[in-house]
Amino acid sequence: MNSCPPRSPQPHSPQPRSLRHVAGTLALLTALAAGPAGAQDLGAYRTLAQSLDAASQVRPASAERALGQLDRADTAYAQLAPTLRNRQLAGGLQDTLGRARGALARTPAELQAQVLLARGLMRKALSDQTLTLLAEAPGGSAAQVRLLGREFGLGGAAQAALAADAGAGRPER
Repeated sequence: MNSCPPRSPQPHSPQPRSLRHVAGTLALLTALAAGPAGAQDLGAYRTLAQSLDAASQVRPASAERALGQLDRADTAYAQLAPTLRNRQLAGGLQDTLGRARGALARTPAELQAQVLLARGLMRKALSDQTLTLLAEAPGGSAAQVRLLGREFGLGGAAQAALAADAGAGRPER
């Protein structure tokens, strides 16, 4: 049995407050590094897309070259991931990249299927974030709108119409 008197509660030390301050500062810096709200790292997006497409194209001739392209895709994903708002899409894309590696040991068609799935998830994330960005700041996302148009196969007049509608704040058209 302990005969010491009970200790009175101590006021909070400054350490938890400073930890909260550091955590808040880190969150702010992460948000600032991600750029404008809704904006993706379009360079990383393009590199990821090109790497996945190249892996699928070279796989019938060389699994080793396809693996090199998947390594490049992983590096691009690591750059892109912090700029993806939808964590479920980001997780699904990461899982699909892992399954693409596993598909290298099987048939080129299986790798192609994983690449198509990854590209679909990428387009969904780009589409969602572009629409969100347009809703928040019409006209402030011209690069994303152009990339979105290309990703969905728009060219010429259709691409120009998409850009004009997005710039005018009418993305629903």
